[in-house]
Amino acid sequence: MASNANTMLAAAAKEENGTLVMPDTLADRRFNTPGESTLRGYIFDATGKLIWQSISTDNKPIAYTPNFDLEQRVTLSVLELEGKSFLAYEVDALLNRHSPGYSFVTIVPAKRYLDIINVFINNLYISISLISILILGFFWLALWWTLKPFRQVSRQLNEIESGQRSYLEGSFPSEVQRLTDSINTLLHSEQKQREKYRTTMDDLTHSLKTPLVVLQSFSNTLKIQSETPDKGVILDLCSNLNTQINKMNLSFTTPIDIFLKPVVKGLIRYSGILFCHLFNTSSKA
Repeated sequence: MASNANTMLAAAAKEENGTLVMPDTLADRRFNTPGESTLRGYIFDATGKLIWQSISTDNKPIAYTPNFDLEQRVTLSVLELEGKSFLAYEVDALLNRHSPGYSFVTIVPAKRYLDIINVFINNLYISISLISILILGFFWLALWWTLKPFRQVSRQLNEIESGQRSYLEGSFPSEVQRLTDSINTLLHSEQKQREKYRTTMDDLTHSLKTPLVVLQSFSNTLKIQSETPDKGVILDLCSNLNTQINKMNLSFTTPIDIFLKPVVKGLIRYSGILFCHLFNTSSKA
């Protein structure tokens, strides 16, 4: 559109007695074709009066009022002519320093330019969409890479719960390393506590084994000596019982042992006292 306006401006480079002189034809043939709707040309003076129009206008008037402004110089607007949309491109200029100034206006159908604008907008939307997808993909990749250590920690924790591993292993970022170190410390403490409980239970089992054997021996002896008691055997059993009670004062060291010690000692002591009492009673009889 600017080139079309420049075509008229170049042709209007001559004034005679203050009047603009235009050639019969212009360089662009569309100005010279009657009824040509793709390009129309108009020239207005500084007061807004129409002083020239191209052959393509068929001398039809135009409802357009120029805005002569040498500071702005160029104006673009939309017109509705004959039920169609047109673009009006106005260039305000002085032909010389004595010139009153003119407005060179070219009128072209808006559809072509609007189609170009629509294509540009569509391409812009497509470009923005593609760029947005690329940006989202980049952020997703960055987020996936950032969360990779946490997924590794989560997977190893599941393996620890299932018994497939004992500690967290691997190279982690410094931000995650402190967390994994704390978890490993906790796991190590828990494992030591578990081993301590296992050792305690083993000691407890060993501590209870001998007293229970003694009680079992008492039970078997009672069955054998129920009718013909042997005083020597009974005395040996009573002595053995007292010895086991004294040993229990040293063998119970853990909290669980200390808790069970009075129960086990009381069971053995009262069983022995009852047994010895029965034996003494039967011997006197």
